[in-house]
Amino acid sequence: ELLERALDRWRGPSLDDLTYAPFALSAAQHLSEQRAHAIEDLVVRR
Repeated sequence: ELLERALDRWRGPSLDDLTYAPFALSAAQHLSEQRAHAIEDLVVRR
């Protein structure tokens, strides 16, 4: 399944190398939330 393969490729926190940059904080938070939703979807489907 595509969702499972995508989550398998995700490593570490979103934009981890840019955590010092204020412009990246919102994007990193958004990506982390999207990852959490994807994990929830995967758990529900199993």
